[in-house]
Amino acid sequence: MRLILTRNQASENDVEWNLEYATNELEAAGFEILDGNEDTTLTRIFDIGAIACYLKTIPWDFPDFTVKKHYNKLVEINDYINDNGYLDLDMNNHRFIIKAKKSKN
Repeated sequence: MRLILTRNQASENDVEWNLEYATNELEAAGFEILDGNEDTTLTRIFDIGAIACYLKTIPWDFPDFTVKKHYNKLVEINDYINDNGYLDLDMNNHRFIIKAKKSKN
């Protein structure tokens, strides 16, 4: 979404926060990793209101988001949705889970 609105994928809050990174951090802190899984899913947006609502709920990812500031780009996205029926946001939902226990060492 950031790339669509700003043409810039990076964020000042970006960290390689993924299964490998978190696993390494937990192991370094003395945890034993029992299991882990990671997935990235697709999000399909059907209207521009959903995008605006979503962006307002994640200020840590888009601290400067306002409809007024991004109005022209939102209009472009709305036109795309109207022409195509939806907008797919791939790589939008990256999640992972780790099962770990504190080592007795």
